[in-house]
Amino acid sequence: MNPDEVVAVGAAIPILPWIIDAPARPVVLSIVLGALGALGLGGGIGAMTGRGSIRSALRFLTISAASAGVTYVVGAAIGAG
Repeated sequence: MNPDEVVAVGAAIPILPWIIDAPARPVVLSIVLGALGALGLGGGIGAMTGRGSIRSALRFLTISAASAGVTYVVGAAIGAG
């Protein structure tokens, strides 16, 4: 897979509950899937770079959560949702 395909797959994971019309709350399921994806990607990066997988996974989760939070705040500020 080339990097663009990896990004596309990663971006699609949190959207899946909305596409398949999950019976559970899709917001919660999206957050959980996004967090699991971030942890997996961060752990993989840590393993490939020789750094600690757990530390890299938590770092990537923190960065992902912060960016999602900023996106939510900006969306709320402009009246989306």
